[in-house]
This record gives sequence, C-alpha cells and structure tokens, in this order.
Amino acid sequence: MRSTYLWSILDKTGVTKAFLFGSMHLKIDAAFSQYDQAAKSLELCQYFATEIDLAQTSAAEITELFTIPNQMNLSTLLGEKKYEKSRKIFLKSTGIDIEPYQHMQPLYIMNILSTAFIPETKKLNPDTQLFAYAKYLGHRTYGLESMADQINTLENIGIQTQIDSFQKASKNVSKWRKSILDSITDYQTHDIKNLMHRTKKSLGITRKVLLYDRNQKMTNTMNDLINLEKGSGFFVVGAAHLFGKKGLLNNLKNLGFSIKAIRPR
Repeated sequence: MRSTYLWSILDKTGVTKAFLFGSMHLKIDAAFSQYDQAAKSLELCQYFATEIDLAQTSAAEITELFTIPNQMNLSTLLGEKKYEKSRKIFLKSTGIDIEPYQHMQPLYIMNILSTAFIPETKKLNPDTQLFAYAKYLGHRTYGLESMADQINTLENIGIQTQIDSFQKASKNVSKWRKSILDSITDYQTHDIKNLMHRTKKSLGITRKVLLYDRNQKMTNTMNDLINLEKGSGFFVVGAAHLFGKKGLLNNLKNLGFSIKAIRPR
C-alpha cells in the first residue's frame, strides 16, 4: 500500500476538523499525483491555509524578503573571483546567468537555477492551484506563517550558511541536480522514507530552522484556526513538513488530535 500525502485531522469526539495535504511546490505533473483527492477534500471545507497567505502576499514582498540586506550583492559576499567562477559554472550547466539575480539571497538564486533541471509542465504549482480553487469556492484564506516569521527564518539561517550551500552546489552541480530529481521521483512514487532522508540530508545544519522550528509554528497556527474558526479547514504545506517525530502529523497527535490517512486512489 502506497503512503499518502493527504490526511484528515479529527478531534477527540471523532469529528473531522481539517484536512492536511503535503505538496511539492513545483509546476510539474509529478507534483499532482494526489491533487484530485485533495481538491475533493477542499470542497468539504470552509477555510484554507497555505504556508503563507497567498491572498495577502505580493510578488514585490517576496522579492523584498529575499533581497540581500544593506545593499550588498553576491559578488561582494563571495568576492569577485569566486563569484565569476560560480557564475560561469552555473551558466554552463544550467544555461542561466545569475548576474541579474546577484542582489538576491543565495537560497533564492538556487531556486531559480533549479528550474533548469525541472521543465515546467503546469501553469501553477499544487499550492497555488488549490488556493485559486479555495477562492472560487468562497473559502476564507490564511497563512500558517506570517511574513515576519519568514523574515525571522532567513535571519536565523544566516547569509553565510546560504553562501556555503551555494558554493557546495557550484562545486558539484551534477550531484545537486541528482538530489533534486531523486526527490521528485520519491514524491511521485510516494516513497516517503527516502523523501524525508533526502530532505534532511540536503538541509544539513539548517534542518532545525527550516523544518523543525517552522513545523512547531505551523502546528500552533493550525491548532488556533481549528479552535477559533467555524467549519472545517484545509491546510497545505511542503510534504517534508508532515513526517517524523517533529513533523506536523506527530505534533498534532501530541495536541490530542487523531490523524487518519486518506489513501491515494
């Protein structure tokens, strides 16, 4: 039996209070392996929440969030020689020139570069498409994290840690590419064990900040919404946030909720 990314959250009386869906934030067919079931569950709800409230977050705010502070740029942070070397490596391996993005934080640039390995086949990723459907259904929308939370996460990671990850990727682009493509295969085949192993390994020392700390924050917000909002909710997060001892599913169990798997069809 395949593992699932779609779960129902029940209170102590057995009433379904919400659904939780683990997504992959990519505009590719593989990310939609359980989308139809998720959309059907969304129809049963009255409110919807993603990691950040897409209704309240503009592209300009995202750009500002990931801009290197103090008018610095990647060339200054790396040094001109190392910057040009990395620029040439990525241009040759991905066809993308990082020069127009050098005022952005390394994590943002790496996300741009990774698109070269993943040809887009969809107009929207599952999160955004579910958000659009929720708006069509007239659902109330929320974010499990605020923009302030996102800023705090980036500050806690630190720019040097991002630089280290960027340089590690530039030194072995093929290994970085393989890791990304293998994660996509894991998601599509519902190989959750490998997906979690790969995610934790790729996050390295940022695991606590990017995964565990954020999991606790999002768990708290889910709990608040379930207790305060009328009707049922639908929550969408990256799939890696669901599983493990410090994952959302276990965190919700620790709060007294029951978790029921909705198996893929």
